[in-house]
Amino acid sequence: MQKNLYDILYYIYVLFFGVYVSMRLACGSAGARERKIIWVISLTLLTVQGIVLQAWGIRMVWMLYPAIVHLPIMLAIIFLLKAKWDAALISVMISYSICQFLRWIGLVMDTLVFLPAVSFIIHLLLCHFLLLLFSKFCIGAIHDIINRSAYLRRWFGALPALYYIYDYFMMYTQNRFAHFLALNEFLPTAMLLFFVLYTIIYQKELEKREEYERQNVLLETELAQAANEITLLRVIEKETAIHRHDLRHHLSMIENLLSADKSAQASAYIREAVGEIESIAPVRYCEHELVNLLVSHFKRKADKANISMAVKATLPNKLSIPDTELCVMMSNGLENAINTVSHLSDSAEKRINLFFDVRQNNLLIEIKNPYSDKITIQDGLPMAQNGEVRYGCRSIQSIVMRRNGNCIFDAANGVFILRIAIPLEMASY
Repeated sequence: MQKNLYDILYYIYVLFFGVYVSMRLACGSAGARERKIIWVISLTLLTVQGIVLQAWGIRMVWMLYPAIVHLPIMLAIIFLLKAKWDAALISVMISYSICQFLRWIGLVMDTLVFLPAVSFIIHLLLCHFLLLLFSKFCIGAIHDIINRSAYLRRWFGALPALYYIYDYFMMYTQNRFAHFLALNEFLPTAMLLFFVLYTIIYQKELEKREEYERQNVLLETELAQAANEITLLRVIEKETAIHRHDLRHHLSMIENLLSADKSAQASAYIREAVGEIESIAPVRYCEHELVNLLVSHFKRKADKANISMAVKATLPNKLSIPDTELCVMMSNGLENAINTVSHLSDSAEKRINLFFDVRQNNLLIEIKNPYSDKITIQDGLPMAQNGEVRYGCRSIQSIVMRRNGNCIFDAANGVFILRIAIPLEMASY
C-alpha cells in the first residue's frame, strides 16, 4: 500500500515535470499565464488518466498515453502558446526522454536504498534538483536551437523522436522483439549516428550564422562610412553655395579687368573661376538631393578616368529608404562599374548608363556597363577573380533584402547590368 502511494505521488510529479519542461522548451519562458496553463493542463490530464484507469486499468493508460497525454500537451503548446507544430512535437519528445531519465534515477535509488520512504524522498529531491539545473542551464539553449531554423530543429528532434518510437514500439509489441540482438543494438547505434550528423549540421549552421553576423558588422561599418561621405558631400554643396554667393565679386573683378582693356586676363580669370565652381558643383539630375550629390561625385570620377556616364534620373525629393543605405547601394554599384570600365582598352567602350525612377511605388535602379574580363555569377552574386564574392555586391544584396526588394546581377554579351527594385512607403513621395 505504501509503495503504491509513492508510485502515485511520483507519477503526479513526473506529469507536472513533463508538462512544465515541454512548455518551457517550446515558449522559452514561464510567466504567470504559462504557469496557469501548466496547472490547468496537468490537472486535466490527471483527471482524464484517472477516468481511463478506472474504466480499463493501468495497462490501457500506458497504451493510450500518447493520445491522452502527449497529444493534448502538444495541441496546448500550438494553440495556447502559438508555437510551430514541429517545435511543439520536438518539445514533447525531449520532455519524454528526460522523464525516462528520472525513471532510471528511481531504479538506481531502489537498488541502492532498501527503505522505500527514504528511496522515494531522495528520488524526488534528485529529480527536482535536475529540474532546477535543467531550467537554469539547458532550457534556454534548447529553446534557442528549436526556434533557430526548421532544418536545424528537425535534425535536433530526430534523436528523441527515434527513442520515442522505439520505446513505444517495444511497449505495443509487449517486448516480443526484445530478444533480437540487432534490434537491441539499433537504438544506441542510431543515437550515435544522429549525434554525429547533428554535430556536423550544427557546425555548418553555426558557420553560416557567424558569416551572417560578420557581414552585418561590415555592413554597419559601411553604413557609418556612407554617413561620413554624405556629410562630406553636403559640405561640398555648402561650398558651392558660397561660390555662388561670391559670384558677384567675380563679376565685379571681370568688369574691372575689361574696363582696363585687360581682356586676356579677364578670360583667364573667367576660366579659373568656372573651373573652381565646376569642380565642386553638383549637377541637378533629379529632385533628390543625395542622388544629385552622389551622381555628381561619381561623374567627376568617371570624367577623370575618361569614362562617359549617361544619367537618367526621375526621383522625388524624399524616399522612404535611409540616405545611408541609398549611399551604400549607389556607391558600391558605381564604384564597381567605374573600376570595371577603366580596364577596357577601347576608349569608345568606356561608358556607364545609370537609370533611376519610381514606378508603381517601387524604387528602380539600373547600372549598365561593358566589361572585358570573365564575370562569374554564383548564387546570384558576381564572383571576384580569386573566387570570393565581391563584398560591395553582397552589401547591396543585404540592403535590398532588408527592404523586401529584389536585385539582379547579370553579365551577358559583354554587358554587366545591376537591377534593383525596392518597395517604397506611399508617404515617401
